[in-house]
Amino acid sequence: MRLALQISFILLAIIFSLNVGVTAVVARRKGQNDADGANRTMRAAILLSAAFSLTASALGFLFARPILTFAGADPIYLDDAVIYFRILCVSIVFTALNLTINAAQRGCGNTKISMRTNIVANVVNVIFNYFLIRGVWIFPKWGVKGAAAATALGAFFACIISIATLFSKKGYLSLLRRNSWKLERSLLSPVLKSAAAH
Repeated sequence: MRLALQISFILLAIIFSLNVGVTAVVARRKGQNDADGANRTMRAAILLSAAFSLTASALGFLFARPILTFAGADPIYLDDAVIYFRILCVSIVFTALNLTINAAQRGCGNTKISMRTNIVANVVNVIFNYFLIRGVWIFPKWGVKGAAAATALGAFFACIISIATLFSKKGYLSLLRRNSWKLERSLLSPVLKSAAAH
């Protein structure tokens, strides 16, 4: 289902651009020793990422068939592609949040989190592909749906790990800090400018 994967990457393109800006601005705030600014920037980015990914996910899910048809999906496998793509659309929210949190963490020097979440996502994906595609052990035989579900589960677990890093009292970026969640222009402007520049 390469076509469905390509479309999901297109839907995430804005998130990729946003994350470039998030990394740059968080790094700048850390360089200025502005932990409050870095954390507020991260929270604003999480809200933006969640809002866009939820919208993209909903639109992709609802209009999966016309989107895939327009993209050139062969009628022979269109039904399977729709099932696969709709499940991928559900995972877009988890993928987007994971990428945005990782981008913020990268900005303050925590580069290992991306590697860890990628490893977890891939391991979970491989394991559940084995169980869900062919119906091994107690798991149902889902075929194409199983492959998509395995990918979604991998994205979910990676997202949980990323979120967990924000509940450390020692972390530079932390949700335990009493920072505002307001989407202020002073926070969004530098992020969007950096994203647009790349």
